[in-house]
Amino acid sequence: MRALRVLICAIGILVALQLEAQVVFRESASVSNIMNRFLAYNVDHSQIPGWKIQIISTTDRREMDEARSRFVSYFPGIPITWKHVAPNYQVRVGSYRTKPELMSQMQEIRRRFPMSSPVIDMIDKGDLIDYD
Repeated sequence: MRALRVLICAIGILVALQLEAQVVFRESASVSNIMNRFLAYNVDHSQIPGWKIQIISTTDRREMDEARSRFVSYFPGIPITWKHVAPNYQVRVGSYRTKPELMSQMQEIRRRFPMSSPVIDMIDKGDLIDYD
């Protein structure tokens, strides 16, 4: 009789555990639609408006390459990009959401690149620097 009670209790516990492990989420079609649109938007929009520091703007390609090399040697962890906006080559560094975030870093960069200036630019979400 005792063995039967133990067996029934064991079966009851196993059934309860199995029921507990089965979680089903049911979301409305509107929630699914919004989530799918959100995911599609974020895949398509990997860049957002933000700030960068422009360390040089020059017509001389060699001068631009030299500035890029110097920057990478002084600040290896900061993202760097360059672009040719005829007739100038521009080197921009960092990725910041706001100008105040940029200003703390800019003081250090200006010691090596005195002509540095803040510029509004499109920044890659993956390059955002978190200084919190």
